[in-house]
Amino acid sequence: MDANVILRRFASTPEAERSSSSGLSDHDWRKLDRLVRAAVNDSHQYEARKLRSSVHHLSVQYELLKHENEGLKEALQHKKKHRKKGKALDLQQRQEYHGGSVFWSPRKLREARAREAVRERDETEEKLQKARSKKQREEARLQRQDELEERRVERQRLKEMRELERAEKAAERARQKEERDAAKAIQLPQKGKRRASAATSSNNKRQKRVEAARAGAQVQEEPPAPPSKLTSRGRNVNLPSKYR
Repeated sequence: MDANVILRRFASTPEAERSSSSGLSDHDWRKLDRLVRAAVNDSHQYEARKLRSSVHHLSVQYELLKHENEGLKEALQHKKKHRKKGKALDLQQRQEYHGGSVFWSPRKLREARAREAVRERDETEEKLQKARSKKQREEARLQRQDELEERRVERQRLKEMRELERAEKAAERARQKEERDAAKAIQLPQKGKRRASAATSSNNKRQKRVEAARAGAQVQEEPPAPPSKLTSRGRNVNLPSKYR
């Protein structure tokens, strides 16, 4: 019985994998960010920014795992290819060999197999090292991208805070101006009343001074009374009114 026929029935095809995956097969965090913005009413709220940051973090982690998995698959496939080729063992013939049939001892065969195993292990380690270097470069790139996104979100948050502070200060200035205008509107009629009262009082005082001056002038205009006459004994003599 051919085992490969049975295994092929359970092996997943690329078409099946693509059909089972979501629409965002590349897991581009920009697409996810646009979806979050479209789903959330106010994308500038703290919860929305937190959700976008979490989605971006998960996307970065997915990319790292994907690259690591690809590197391991590549190393495994390379190892399998070397096993299938069935290369001849490096038995390290002596320099004086000039052709013909050669018989090798079991010790030579063991040494050749050991050298082949070391060579394959070194090749596998080299492949893994390349995969790790590639993963580290990708991690650094995604880390820089993540930091740039966090800085952008922080700049947006600070900008919104400054705009809110400016709006609050402008509203406070407008409120204070309204209070001053209202206070001035109340004070103007009171000042008018005080000025009218002061003018009336001043006119009354001026009228009183004029009347007093007139009364003094009338008193000065009246002739002085004639001196009274005395008798020889020192008594006052009252003259009849017709002789006054």
